[in-house]
Amino acid sequence: GVEVSPGALARLGELAPGEGNISLVTDENVERLYGAAAKMALGERLRTTHVLAPGEEAKTFASYQNLLEQLPLERGDLLVALGGGCTTDTGGFAAATYMRGIYWLSAPSTLVGQVDAGIGGKTAINIEKGKNLVGAFHWPVRKVIDPDLLATLPEKERREGMAELVKTGLLAGKKLW
Repeated sequence: GVEVSPGALARLGELAPGEGNISLVTDENVERLYGAAAKMALGERLRTTHVLAPGEEAKTFASYQNLLEQLPLERGDLLVALGGGCTTDTGGFAAATYMRGIYWLSAPSTLVGQVDAGIGGKTAINIEKGKNLVGAFHWPVRKVIDPDLLATLPEKERREGMAELVKTGLLAGKKLW
């Protein structure tokens, strides 16, 4: 399911399916802006928080391996990826490969992530040979999209997101607005 609503971040815990433990994966910038709110919303189910480098640095093999080594989750638990496309790519790929696949929730914090990266099942990391060459299709069990998170986006990222929105609307073959 997809939940799109202002203030959804504050309801992240109630929107997180299941009853198992949760590990939160985010990046340095999103942690600073929304980490406390996410942790409060996830409540007692939250076991660990993993903070990745911002941007493409999150999608390195070393970052991915470090995340896997620190995850305390078991089958039936949930990984929550809160951040832009790089965070949801890395978190989703970790979920796809950890214990041969665990549940994950995508909570994209950028417009590009909310339109594309955070809602699809494409997950990947980069290698020296190229971008997104190591990955898997692993759909999140829930997507939580909070438009309020876009208030902190720089204008350049907002414009990039609008271009992605137009592209997605055209590819879907539906009315954009």
